[in-house]
Amino acid sequence: MLCMNRPEGLSSTSSISSGLPTQCYFDTVLVPLPTWILLVALVVCHFIFPASLAGRSRATTKRWVRIVLLTLYYFFIGVIILMESVEVSRLVQIDIGVGLIPFVYAGCLVAGVMQATEGVRGRIRGWQVANLLFWVLSLCITAVKVTAVNKFGSDGPLARNDTAYPIIHQANDLNILIAFYALLTGLEVVLLFVRPVSGEGSFDGGRSEAHELLKRQDLP
Repeated sequence: MLCMNRPEGLSSTSSISSGLPTQCYFDTVLVPLPTWILLVALVVCHFIFPASLAGRSRATTKRWVRIVLLTLYYFFIGVIILMESVEVSRLVQIDIGVGLIPFVYAGCLVAGVMQATEGVRGRIRGWQVANLLFWVLSLCITAVKVTAVNKFGSDGPLARNDTAYPIIHQANDLNILIAFYALLTGLEVVLLFVRPVSGEGSFDGGRSEAHELLKRQDLP
């Protein structure tokens, strides 16, 4: 089962965490939700954003600056994947199910590919907004989830202190996720306004140079 042996059961509202969603509801509905929204947003934004806006409002900068920012970007994504893997493996160890938490991997992969290819070389418009929405939603949902987890307390029968994954450890893992989701949100905004200068290996710059070369060859 997606989530089993959980004290709150399979309902949507928890009696333990003061009306917040149950951990089962978080892991099967809310945690994968940003990934679904990312996929839908990529389609919607492509048709909402006009082609004339593509590439505008982006400051040019040295290529190495963007490389550093992208290195941080993918490092942060790696930490997200690592911490989600820790949570999944520990939940498996204590046999309470992992829900649809692995959907986070798909969301991170899609967001990473969009950033690496700049929306598959400009063919997908508005992908930056979709990416930003994914990180913001993931941040908010994880923040609410850790609040609900903390309601279980650090002592008592619900604290899971006699298991391989005490509640306090899960809360710590989620707090790390919150921090890196926040960093990715900020970095996504920065990258929204940063692109390499033309001629330093950017896609747009390379295309412009090729176009100019063809024009020169056509001259008598």
